[in-house]
Amino acid sequence: FPVTIGLTGAKICSNIIVGANSVVSGDLREPGVYAGSPAKFICTLESYAERNMIFLHMTKGLSPSSKKEYYKRLFQ
Repeated sequence: FPVTIGLTGAKICSNIIVGANSVVSGDLREPGVYAGSPAKFICTLESYAERNMIFLHMTKGLSPSSKKEYYKRLFQ
């Protein structure tokens, strides 16, 4: 399993995505995407959402059967 490590004293504020296998050694205060060892700023949340919109599927709130039908239609 990928693990992200936060060292003692590290602070991760709201609206932050930390990449798998990253090491957070300081404070991450600005909203955005961080990754690496040590974790460094990669891009804004808006930029991340734009580049990954094709992969974002809003299925929260769907029943399991509705979700199954949604993905069946999507990948046919």
